[in-house]
Amino acid sequence: MRWIPVVLCSVLASVASAGTLRVPKDFPTIQDAVDAANPGDRIRIANGVYVENVVVPVGKDGLVIEGSGKTILDARPLGGPGSGPGLASSSDGTVIRRLTVRHAKGAPGVGVVVFAHDAHIDRVTTIHCEDYGIQVFGDRTRIERCSVITSSVGIAVTGNDALLRKNSTRSTVNAGIYSVGNDNRIESCSIRRSDFDGILAAGLDPFVTKCVVDGARHIGIVATGIGAPRITNNTILAIAEGAAIEVAGATSGLVSGNPVRDVAAEGIHLVPGVSAVQVRKNRVERAGFAGFRIAGTGNTLEGNLVRACAGDGFRVSGGFNLLAKNRALGNGEDGIDIVIGANTVNANTVLDNGAEGLDNSGAASLFLGNRVLRNRFDIANNGAGATFDGNTFKTGGPAFLPQIDS
Repeated sequence: MRWIPVVLCSVLASVASAGTLRVPKDFPTIQDAVDAANPGDRIRIANGVYVENVVVPVGKDGLVIEGSGKTILDARPLGGPGSGPGLASSSDGTVIRRLTVRHAKGAPGVGVVVFAHDAHIDRVTTIHCEDYGIQVFGDRTRIERCSVITSSVGIAVTGNDALLRKNSTRSTVNAGIYSVGNDNRIESCSIRRSDFDGILAAGLDPFVTKCVVDGARHIGIVATGIGAPRITNNTILAIAEGAAIEVAGATSGLVSGNPVRDVAAEGIHLVPGVSAVQVRKNRVERAGFAGFRIAGTGNTLEGNLVRACAGDGFRVSGGFNLLAKNRALGNGEDGIDIVIGANTVNANTVLDNGAEGLDNSGAASLFLGNRVLRNRFDIANNGAGATFDGNTFKTGGPAFLPQIDS
């Protein structure tokens, strides 16, 4: 007789015992099916409109609730006000698929809310939910291919090791996506018309990649929390008041490959206290203030392009930063403005800016091998102990020191 491991026997027994409950064939309502279900059962819901507020209590772990593509859960009783979440689960491992949830209102007005770990929410659409479209409190959450239309916050996760992938939000009052926790990943999501932040990622080591934020009022992507955020290959457009990307609290990390266009303030902003972040190969066009505003220390900006911003291309007000092989083209004020601190500016191309190409007020900064041409003044220096060597330029600014090498 072939020996079968005890663990495998247990899994097979669990699968064998799982049942399928059909709504409305076997049970008239979704809640009736939930009440009758055992852990690991599957509830299959036929197409139609179900006016309910569904609650999955503790103890039904692994329950699968699955619509049929045109299954609508309406949280608003007929002719009455909303009365709470459309679907609320307190069991671990809940799977929710292929549902549309609408009109959640009350305490709280959430389309789908989970208070448990290992939730998997897939192809769920929420429409006109008062507070949140989808909200989860728990670790190892997966939210994929979901859509939120008109809510206060689109998708919110509080917990660690979450994956939010290929989701979209539209017309949110606050954030499109709000993530609080460690090692959370937000990938290939679309945020359109957010009246506050597009994506807010708080906690240790957030990863935001391949997302599109189009039309946020406040900030496009915010990464806040101690650690190493990675913000890569996102597209940020039309930010009405603030920055496209803002990083706070980081002690390392990467901001790379992000195209930014038409923002009211900064394209990319590292706030005071941010250090050792690599800012590489980003493209910022038409920012209302500086293209890159660097207030931290010890950061590296390499291979970035900034063009046609109203203010400076690069504005640096921290020390020991490295700017290398960047391009600052046709900005309204300075191409590179070192406000304070000892920084290194090496092998950059600075052309056609409205004020100084290189404007230095920082002590002991190094300017080495830069190509600086066709600016109103190519180089201006008010910084004590600065070194200029091997730069190409034609005109000096009002505070240019003649003894500097050209």
